[in-house]
Amino acid sequence: MKNFLVLTIFLMLGAYGRVVAQDAAAASKRANQQYVLFESERDKGTNVTGMYSYLLDSYENFMKVVEAPDNGQYLSGAKNRLRAMYPYLLNGAVYYSEQKQPSKALDFAAAYIEMPRLKIFQSELLPKDNRYASVVYYAAVSAYNLQKYSQALKYFQEYLSTGTDTQQKDCYVYMNMIYQSQKNYSEQERVLEEAIAKYPVSLDFLYNLVNVHIATNNMPKLLSAIDRILEVDPNNDKVLPIKARILERQGKNQEALDIYKRLYALHPDSFELLTGLARVNFNVATEIVNNGATIANDTEYALVRQRASGYLLDAKEGASVYLGLKNGINKDDMIRDLREAQKGEIVFDTEKYVNKLPAKKHDHYLIPGGTVHCSGSEALVLEISSTPNLFTFKLWDWQRLGLDGKPRPINVERGKEVIDWKRNTEYVKEYLANHFTQIAEGEGWSEERTGLHPNEFIETRRHWFSKSVTHHTNNSVNVLNLVEGEEAVIESPINAFKPFVVHYAETFIIPAGVGEYTIAPYGKSVGQECGTIKAYVRY
Repeated sequence: MKNFLVLTIFLMLGAYGRVVAQDAAAASKRANQQYVLFESERDKGTNVTGMYSYLLDSYENFMKVVEAPDNGQYLSGAKNRLRAMYPYLLNGAVYYSEQKQPSKALDFAAAYIEMPRLKIFQSELLPKDNRYASVVYYAAVSAYNLQKYSQALKYFQEYLSTGTDTQQKDCYVYMNMIYQSQKNYSEQERVLEEAIAKYPVSLDFLYNLVNVHIATNNMPKLLSAIDRILEVDPNNDKVLPIKARILERQGKNQEALDIYKRLYALHPDSFELLTGLARVNFNVATEIVNNGATIANDTEYALVRQRASGYLLDAKEGASVYLGLKNGINKDDMIRDLREAQKGEIVFDTEKYVNKLPAKKHDHYLIPGGTVHCSGSEALVLEISSTPNLFTFKLWDWQRLGLDGKPRPINVERGKEVIDWKRNTEYVKEYLANHFTQIAEGEGWSEERTGLHPNEFIETRRHWFSKSVTHHTNNSVNVLNLVEGEEAVIESPINAFKPFVVHYAETFIIPAGVGEYTIAPYGKSVGQECGTIKAYVRY
């Protein structure tokens, strides 16, 4: 039985050898027939498409002969014919390129590029046409457009190996796009680094390197790539904001603040940069508190604290606000009572410690950082703040309970660290409550300054008007609210924007670049007095 099995295997192997030999013979026969037809059409010159069809068929079958394992008696003939057809493969690539048939052109170009790499030609150099590099680049781009990315990468690398400078940069661009589409970030990084070494001042490759490190969440490499961009362009506003946000996340707030200051100096109209500047200012201030450091003076204090005010859009009889601390209170007693109230042991006696002020419509109360404050009942308050993204530490929650039936979490411990105990009754009356100054007036209008504190960089102006009144942005973004009247229309004398209508209590923004604009009563408000409150950055 064992001998039978061995014999059977031997016979099967013999049969397989005959099949392979027959395949090589059939391919050789087909290849030579197609080559003869190619030569015939070439000599007649009447059927170019047919000629190249025969040529490509012949090439493909000769390649089958070359790749067949039992090809000894056919290899020499195949080699001679392949050598003879080599220059015509280039002509075929050019022909189909001119015919706008990129797939066919790629077939011929690929054959032309691959043939010199065959093992049978390793001992000789096939003569390359002076168009070789151009053909390689064309083949690479065609393969890319046909989404044959492996072939495209191969030919882009081949083009780079030719040493031709003309399309080198484009090759790196295409290779970067391929690896990016494949999310092959390690190869994309390698190609970009190679490109950057050749083109060190080309920011496009560095921008792509930044994207690679963002995608892979590699912060050290990301910061390094950004710094390389900044070596070329120190004020690059594409990557400086990214670096600032990274430094924020790393807790390097002072470094982030320095960057935001640079950017804001370059783009003073950017609300996004202003927001970033405010955010890191707050973070720096928090660090100052947490580290037990001291703030040198009122000016420095103003730079790192929240700026806000409360404008009463409406108020009913008996409305009130809480603002500042009462004279002579004991701060230790107040903090003790706040802690016990948070535990539910007592009800915090707000009026024992905090000033309760009567409030009426159009009052304006200033709330510089560190001031204890709260809106009372029966009042609709418009908050005007330079730092709307920042929070206020809550000290007392008026016995409100969470879903678990327990007092909601508040921030007595953090809040007590930033309370300004000098903000007492006298201070509130002298500096924070309803400080209105008339600035200008004309027929049917008047303008008042309503705050804020002299150390604050936000200016607020109130306008009363019964007819059209002219405003100027003065190169600062204007944020306004219609605080009196049902409707008003906002227009640009030079048509910088389309006219639009706002309604009572609606807020609207006028970009700094608008310059002059007008506000007038509209609809039901025509003939009546309207009012706006406007906030902008002081210069």
